[in-house]
Parts: sequence; C-alpha cells; structure tokens
Amino acid sequence: MAANEGKTGPIESGSRPRFILFGLDGATLDILEPAVAQGKLPTIGRLMRRGSHGVLQSIIPPITAAAWTTLMTGVNPGKHGIFEFYTLQENSYNPRLVSSEDRKSLAIWDLLNQCGLSVGVVNVPITYPPDQVTGWMISGMMGAPDFGKAVCWPPQLASEVGAVVDRYPMGQVPKSARGSYDFRALQQQISSRTSVTIRLLRTHPVDVLIVVCNYTDHVQHWFWRDCGLTTPSAEHIEDMVLYAYQQADRFLGQLLDFCGEQTTVFLVSDHGAGPIEEHLNMERFLLDAGLMTVEGRQGPTILERAANLTPQWLRRKLPGSWRQAGWHWLRQQRVKRIDWPRTRAFNVGSYLGLRLNVEGREPQGCIHPDDYYDQRQEIRALLEDYRHPNTGAPVFEVYTGEELYHGPYVSQGPDLLGIIGEEKIQLADFAHPTRTPVLVDWEQMGKVAPHSRTGGHRCAGVLIAAGPNVRANGLDNEAQIVDIVPTMLYALGLSIPIYCDGRALTELFTAAFTTAHPPSYTETDMRRQFMGEAVSVYSERESEQITQRLRDLGYLE
Repeated sequence: MAANEGKTGPIESGSRPRFILFGLDGATLDILEPAVAQGKLPTIGRLMRRGSHGVLQSIIPPITAAAWTTLMTGVNPGKHGIFEFYTLQENSYNPRLVSSEDRKSLAIWDLLNQCGLSVGVVNVPITYPPDQVTGWMISGMMGAPDFGKAVCWPPQLASEVGAVVDRYPMGQVPKSARGSYDFRALQQQISSRTSVTIRLLRTHPVDVLIVVCNYTDHVQHWFWRDCGLTTPSAEHIEDMVLYAYQQADRFLGQLLDFCGEQTTVFLVSDHGAGPIEEHLNMERFLLDAGLMTVEGRQGPTILERAANLTPQWLRRKLPGSWRQAGWHWLRQQRVKRIDWPRTRAFNVGSYLGLRLNVEGREPQGCIHPDDYYDQRQEIRALLEDYRHPNTGAPVFEVYTGEELYHGPYVSQGPDLLGIIGEEKIQLADFAHPTRTPVLVDWEQMGKVAPHSRTGGHRCAGVLIAAGPNVRANGLDNEAQIVDIVPTMLYALGLSIPIYCDGRALTELFTAAFTTAHPPSYTETDMRRQFMGEAVSVYSERESEQITQRLRDLGYLE
C-alpha cells in the first residue's frame, strides 16, 4: 500500500469514528452476563440492552493467532495462511515465528482503505510489521517486539505515543514460578492502551477504530481458579478476572463518551474461556502410540536433567537472554533426539495439531506420499480410540485439515487437528515428557508446576452489536467468526468481497436499514501484494523475546 504512505486520516479534524470494532480477547458470556446482571459492567450492559448479543463461534481449535487473523480477514486459515504463532522453518523441524507478512489475504483495514475510509488500529495480534494504512496502526503485543518506531505506522507516531505515556509495554504479565504477579505492570498496560488510543483519536481522526484488549485473556489464564490477589498497596481484589473485564469496560466507556451514540460498536472476542481441568502430555502419547521414536534411551541427558532441575525461582533470577537461550537449547536437544526417519507424526503448536512426517515435504519424512491418506486415517483412528483412563470418555475430537479449512494454504497447516477433552484439557510442556503420564490432573500438576495456567480457551466467544441501525435482540442464532468482516462492511454501506467465507448478519439491523441497504458484493482480489516469500522479520533477540512471552502464556511448547 505504498500509495498510502504518510497519510494519517483524510477526514476533518474533530470528527468521530463511524464504527468501533472493540476486541475483548477471550471474552465469554459466562463472565459477561452475570457481571452485567449485577451492574458490574455498566458500559457493556448498556450496549447489550440497546443492541444485540450472542455467541460468536471461533475456529477449531481456538488459537489466538489464527482466530484474530480469521476475524480480521473474513476468511479461514486455509485462505489467509496463519495457523499458529509459528510455522516450521523451510526444510527443518524447527519453528519460525509468524508475522503479518505471513498473512496472505487482505484484512478489514485494507478493504476499508480501498473504499476511501481511514482506520486506526491498536494492538491487533499478528500485525507486526504494521501495515502502511491510510490512518495509523500500532502493532499488537502478541507477536511484536518492544515498542518503538518499528511497531508504528507511520513511524513518527512512536514519538507522539512517548509524549503520552512513559512506557508502552508490549509484553504480557505472567505469574511467576512462585505465584507472584506484577499488578503494577498490568495497570501500566491497561492505562497505556487507554490513554494512547484516546489521544490518537483526538489528534488523528479516523473513520473506523479497531482496538484489541488482550489483558482479559491473559488474566483468565492465571486467575480462573485462584482468582484473588492482594496488590502492592494492600488492596485485596477478590476476582482478578472480573477486574480485567471492568478495566476493559471503562476503556470502552471512554471511547463511547468521546465518539457519541451515533457510532456503531461491535464488541467481539476471538474465542471464549473456561477452566482447565487436566493437562495432556502429547509427546508421551505419541511415543506410547508408536507414532514417535527417540534415539537412544528416552530419559533426558545429564545436561538436560541439570537444566530441568534448576528451580523456577532461580531461573527467573537469570538474565532474560540466558533463560531464552536455555529454552532454545533444550528445545533443540528434544528435536535432535527424535528419530525422524522412524517418526510418523509430531505435534505443532499448543493444541492438537499433528503433522505427518511425509517424504518430500518434511526433511526426513518416512511416509510415502502414496500412503498419506491411509496413514492419516490410521493415526486419526488411534486418536479417536484413546479413552480417558478414569471416565472412559473419548479424549480427542479429531478433524482433517480439509474438514475444517479450505483454500490454497490448507496443506501448510496441521494434517490432523481438533479439540481435547471437550476443551477442558490443555497441552502442557513437561520437563520430563517421557517420564510423565499422558494425562496429568490438577493434584499432579501442582507438584510439577504449582502456578501453571488455570484458564484455557473455548470456541464459544462473544458478539455484542449496538448502534443507530442495530435492532435489539437481533442475534437469534450463533454467529461465526468469519461473519465479522462482511457484517462490518454491510453496516458501513460497503460491498462485500465474494471471497469472504462468512455472511453479513443482516438480522442484527433494523428493517428500515435492511430494506434500504440490501447486501451488495464485489469481486475484489483477496491476495495481498508481496515482494516474495514470507521470511522471518525478527532479529534473533526479538525472536527469543517474543517466544519467551508466548511460552509464559502456554502458547508455545
């Protein structure tokens, strides 16, 4: 989009956005509805009463990187090409972090710019490097290095942000290995997002604002089960999850105070949330099933054992670069110990996402391409036949890539993927995977990692819509995450690209609006303009830094 360089909003100073897309990462009606009923989320409650709300179904599995990209493009991962936070390096089993350059399809801001509308985009995951939009963009903390000119478009925006806040943190706030939590860092993250967004709206007016709050999801990961926290000022917060939602509610309230009642608002989440009841050791499952083989003995080497026995509190005391280098070294040792010519499948990512080891596709593939479909069916049957040792219930809900996705990039994703334990069982990274059971309950997990994540993702997210043309209680059926782009374009009176996988949710709007504005469609080309194949845009230090952040969240194994 070189033609848009340097433009920061071609509309009159003082005007207000016509549309706000407010992303509330991991939001679930299980939290929202009781809190609204108790009057604890006044802004969101007002939107729900004025407009329509319901479930927004995410992709399967509900992976943050793929889900937000799907929501912002209106197409499934088979078309936009992002399946996880990382992909495999070319001719290697080692991972490479994905970036915005891995996204193959146009995003909503591209489509809006093509129609002459300016956009402000704040903190959307996988938007680093930022797109050269008509308007402005600050890359999302999920997948971006530390704040600076490189995460802003135009680059000079960074100095304006620096004039508003002393620090604009790009990292999430995890619990430490000892269970402590940096509450002040969370407050800084919340306040910086709010103050910077409001400031930029005042100084660089845009037609459409798109902003995402990640802290709701991150807090849910750590505080779903043990939800209380005593702050450094000795204030006791009884429910940290509710606290995070309330901060987002206040942020949204300030945006609406600035924009006014004539602005249409969609509050959306990339997925929902719920408790983690057990953890699954995928490496042990693959070994037991005969799908993976390791060279030599299965136990860790002396150096690996020494690294694994290092207490978590001591690891936290080490410089970040040391910890990141140590994790990369341990991962490389695991990859090296796998006997690849005798390994039929390996998992990619933090959910069920098996990749078959195919000759000609993987560096040391052992499955002949002619046997691919038979082998995939056999491995699928192994997964589907596995039962929980205590309940006898199936553990894996399995799909092929083609059953969930379609498009030119399906083959770049997992061959088999799906849901584990009805979304209540999460994968975990174990220090001694070969010595750890396949399933680890909370009592066992407390001995291995006493302050691990207690909240995980669910496919059932949230959509709340309100505005002058939105009717009350109009969402009778569940919406799909791919419906958001077509519905936004429809609400703005714009044509919908025929390549979109979703539909315009016309039932959200008043009869007068739908009668006067029947949906229209266009044959816009879905593809972004590329100079070449996507490669890593991160320095080694940045890659290690972002990897550690994602690993702290449990998003990288």
